[in-house]
Amino acid sequence: MTYYRHLDPLYHETHFADEILKVQDYVKQYLFVLKDADTHISWTNDTLTWREYTIKFGKKRNEYEFWMQKVQDLKDDEPIFSDYPEERCLRISKFFMYNFTAPLRMNIHRRYDAEKQEWTMGWVMDPEELIDWAMKKFIHHYDQTIKLNQGKVQWMEILKSNTNYGYQSVFGQLNEFIYNKVEHYINQNNIDLDTYEMFNQVTYPDPTEITH
Repeated sequence: MTYYRHLDPLYHETHFADEILKVQDYVKQYLFVLKDADTHISWTNDTLTWREYTIKFGKKRNEYEFWMQKVQDLKDDEPIFSDYPEERCLRISKFFMYNFTAPLRMNIHRRYDAEKQEWTMGWVMDPEELIDWAMKKFIHHYDQTIKLNQGKVQWMEILKSNTNYGYQSVFGQLNEFIYNKVEHYINQNNIDLDTYEMFNQVTYPDPTEITH
């Protein structure tokens, strides 16, 4: 059987798949730290940390209605792909996970070297730094935006609905947050993406050859 690399729609992503899978675990590990905080007030002081990052919110955990109703009672689980196997994960649904992680794709950059006929793909920002920023931003935004008086609604309806739930702009706003954050990081650090050494970057051949 002949495999045509240039016809494979996921050829590029395959080379970076392990990084994407690790980031999914990192998000779940971050959320577990929030759930596992000793007290509700821990969210407002400087004692709660995830790796090298200090977590601090503007309100106590039990003042975030969205978190307390939809997240706090979720069970924990073991990581699968994380480089930190000792850290527990929060077992969130794949639909909810999508809304946390899909915007993080804005941090991926891919470039082509015509002379070497090869591609390079990597993270523009340190993915852990961006996760720390994004989770605080997202959770606060959920709490400010999503009203929970509609009864039981599925995650994809809550965050992507174009119907009468009134949440149609939330998912788009999450993507916009990450895009603007990464763009600011590029401008602030005068980064030239044609030469920039990206985080955890991988290099692989152009998918023009046929591999048997």
